Amino acid sequence: MKIKNNQHVDVVFEDAIKLASKKLLKLSIKSIHYLPFLVRNLINQRNASLRRKRYEIEGIQVPPVLALSITNKCNLNCVGCYQKSQNRANNAEFTDNEIIQILTEARELGSRIIFLLGGEPLMRDVFGLTSGFKDMIFAIYTNSLLINDDIIRKFKKNLHLLPILSMEGTETDVRRGYGVFESIMKVADKLHKAKIIFGLSITVTSKNIDDVCNDEFVKKMINMGNMFFSYFRYIPIDKKTLDLTLTKEQNIKFEEFTNSFRHKYNSLFLSPGNEMRHGGCLGAGKGIVHINSNGELEACPFAPYSDVSVKNMSLKEALQSKLFTNFRHHQKTMIENDLTICSLWKDQKWEHAAKTNDFTFLEKEYHTDSILEEQ
Repeated sequence: MKIKNNQHVDVVFEDAIKLASKKLLKLSIKSIHYLPFLVRNLINQRNASLRRKRYEIEGIQVPPVLALSITNKCNLNCVGCYQKSQNRANNAEFTDNEIIQILTEARELGSRIIFLLGGEPLMRDVFGLTSGFKDMIFAIYTNSLLINDDIIRKFKKNLHLLPILSMEGTETDVRRGYGVFESIMKVADKLHKAKIIFGLSITVTSKNIDDVCNDEFVKKMINMGNMFFSYFRYIPIDKKTLDLTLTKEQNIKFEEFTNSFRHKYNSLFLSPGNEMRHGGCLGAGKGIVHINSNGELEACPFAPYSDVSVKNMSLKEALQSKLFTNFRHHQKTMIENDLTICSLWKDQKWEHAAKTNDFTFLEKEYHTDSILEEQ
């Protein structure tokens, strides 16, 4: 039986994956040595899409993108860090064999775009861990401080690994430490000179939105060689940082900026938090899922709720999570009522539902609304 969900969400994201692969192929003219790999990748992504559709017919929602946190360790101590806010720093990490097993299952299912997260993923041997998966693309979200000349040479030989440098514009030093922003710019310059395809991951807060959501900033980053922009609205997992979340007015600006990006710039762009454009949340398997460093399968990296773990079942089994089914069933409702941040953080009823897997409050609200309409 086919999964019942908002097909518009799936189609939009699948189309975005196809367009991104084609656009990356065009951009590779600047780094011509990527061309053979990216041609093969285009074929691989098409085959992966067909495989996902076959699983969907079986009732299994397989995401195009798998986010995998491979370490708790980090060389920075950033304000509002998601990993540290969830107190996972001392938990046991995946073994190398466990990571390879997850990647093997992901490839079989049709998830061939992998986001490697941490902590700081370069604190592990990402080159060794992914050496058997060169038919996949790995975006490594890194603070860049561990990227030296030796690492750059390894990126040059491993074209399936794309470094994504995390930053917050001029606010970077406030959140990450003095001198980090300058270090990122130096690394970006080295990657550009080495003709390595790389991108930026930008967390947008109430403090830096004017700095990073403007034409001057984007053009400057493109001129430095950046080919990929990933914009995320700040999520206050650390409740002490609520002041960093976007206001309603700032959220409107964020939506307008991200919606216009694709038409204005010849660069790849990703904003998974732009639910309004996609008609619903992209988490819980429709576009992305996250495996945290404990092995728990979560709707996305910013939603630390789970009812299954790949530590005691296969990834295929875990994707059939009852919690994910509930998220997908109610995904359109989650973005209503002037969303400024994810409903799981904005509304305590949603947060309670995610923790308990009990969404009956929605049925009660629907029943009450129906009675009022009849009256």
